[in-house]
Amino acid sequence: MKRAGRRSSRMPRVALAAFVVLVLAFLLLPTLFVVPMSFSNQPYLSFPPPGWSLRWYEAMWSNDDWARAVLSSVLVGIPTAILSLALGTLAALATLRGGLRWAAVASAVIVAPMMLPHVILAVGLY
Repeated sequence: MKRAGRRSSRMPRVALAAFVVLVLAFLLLPTLFVVPMSFSNQPYLSFPPPGWSLRWYEAMWSNDDWARAVLSSVLVGIPTAILSLALGTLAALATLRGGLRWAAVASAVIVAPMMLPHVILAVGLY
């Protein structure tokens, strides 16, 4: 009788593990095709690549527009990430450990910018 109970309690874990593996496969499998295709020597996409070349990477890095775009992304992204990390950590600590009366409201206000685009999309699709 105990074994049946153990099996039934193990089933959700197995199902969750299978789901996680399927999601990871869904997310990672395209990379296994796109990355080798980026080294193709053909002017069109073909898999498997008939020959190997770095010409697409050379063309990208020799273009000044790409270099400026990468530099702009780095100059904006790094300070933004540092500031977001500091402010987010402080806000989380204050909400969780600060003993605030309005902790639930503060938490909702902090999470709202992440949820708003999804809500707008859902309303638009509806």
